[in-house]
Amino acid sequence: MRRAAWGWIVVVVALAMTPRVGNCGGVYGPSGLFLHPTAYLPPDRHTTFGATYFTQTRDVPRGDRSTEWVPIFADQRLSSRVEGGLIYLHHRVDSDDRTSYGGFAKYQLVEERPGRPALGLAADYLTGDLRTASGYLVASKQFDLGSHPIRAHLGYAVTRRSDLQGPSGRFHETDDAPYAGLELFLTPKLRLVGEVEAKMKFYQEAPMSVGLMWSPSRNTGLGIGWLNTGRSTSSRFFIGVGYKIKSVD
Repeated sequence: MRRAAWGWIVVVVALAMTPRVGNCGGVYGPSGLFLHPTAYLPPDRHTTFGATYFTQTRDVPRGDRSTEWVPIFADQRLSSRVEGGLIYLHHRVDSDDRTSYGGFAKYQLVEERPGRPALGLAADYLTGDLRTASGYLVASKQFDLGSHPIRAHLGYAVTRRSDLQGPSGRFHETDDAPYAGLELFLTPKLRLVGEVEAKMKFYQEAPMSVGLMWSPSRNTGLGIGWLNTGRSTSSRFFIGVGYKIKSVD
């Protein structure tokens, strides 16, 4: 059995460590960007475990504005066209520890070919302290430009948040927005990754991230960079690791 793998991190999130870790954001295992899913699937059916740490800033008049996010995920390709995963999120606000959990799935409608992009449908769900659900339609295409291939991703997201706070308690809203991402292969093991999503009405800023994904070995990965899940007033540093569990040939 082939042992190729590229574990990495993320975040999400995503679902989290994420804009939506609400959306699983950055938690899409080895087949996603930091905050959004792509149309690609993992190269094999080994399970990838990952964790991310980052902070975000709240728009509050006084007190501690910083919040801590620690998303932990498990991801696996389930069949030739299906990928699925689970996510657990630890969220710390004003010394108060909060938890959320959920899952995500992806179905690849069309494989990538020389004259066409890959096309996929993805969805995620998170409940607990954060309560969100999202659906995505995304196209992904790799362009081989010499020794530095580029991958381009264009998608559309629909998100329902049920964790918004109002005078009468929690309420929900739904919005939709396009997103785009680019991956530049600096070396076979190092990629520069960037993504941005149009601002939805219930986010403070437009979700975005920029950073590096490094795969020092066939089953480990590291991610570092800056991100804003949409819930923050500014982009903040994140770091994450991933590890792929391999079966013995």
